[in-house]
Amino acid sequence: MSDRTPLSDSELQRRIAGSLDGDIGIVDLSWQAFPSSQLGGRSLQGARLQGADVHGSSCVDSNFSGADFDRALASGVDFTGATLVKTEFYETDLQRCSFRNANLVRAEFDSCDLRGADFTGADLTGTDITDCDLRGAVLPEAQRAAADMSGNREA
Repeated sequence: MSDRTPLSDSELQRRIAGSLDGDIGIVDLSWQAFPSSQLGGRSLQGARLQGADVHGSSCVDSNFSGADFDRALASGVDFTGATLVKTEFYETDLQRCSFRNANLVRAEFDSCDLRGADFTGADLTGTDITDCDLRGAVLPEAQRAAADMSGNREA
């Protein structure tokens, strides 16, 4: 979507530095564009990221619990080891994302593009994955059994 507001790396870092202990907390970054950002190890609990363009970003070991990624452009994001408890994804582009060893307990994926995403070792206990495109996704049976999976496209 062309009406995303570009957010420079320095502005993003200023917002992070301006909050207590480097935690963004419940900040509204909706419809901002900050692709390929380095957000590893950060706490963005409850952040509003609706429609944000974060594609290609590194979010290794970050905490996005309770965050809202509805309609975000997040293809290729590395969420390895991230905490995404109760995080919401609706109509989110998550192609080729790595969720390896991530904590996705009670997260919600609804109508998302998860083609090529890797969930190896992820905790999907109580996670809702509904009406998503999972073609080419790595989602081992052990993880599938823990999640509610209905209406997904896999072939």
